[in-house]
Amino acid sequence: MSTRDTSYEASLLQSLTDPKEAAAYVEAARELDDPAVLLLALRQVAKARVLPVFRGNGGLVGGVNPLSNKGFLDAIDADADLK
Repeated sequence: MSTRDTSYEASLLQSLTDPKEAAAYVEAARELDDPAVLLLALRQVAKARVLPVFRGNGGLVGGVNPLSNKGFLDAIDADADLK
């Protein structure tokens, strides 16, 4: 990933920490009527809003580490194959 791409992604993830921005981002993706675009938008929102919460809590939610399930991480990995 180039520096420009990394900078854009960091900026995007920062903006998606705002609930209104995240909702607008997902709504815009939904309006494109393309499941792959919607999935990517949801992945970005999860990356910005959900993963930091898990990591900030030592990865524990109710005493369980949801990130121990590799499938969860794969599901939101932006580099994963969109199927």
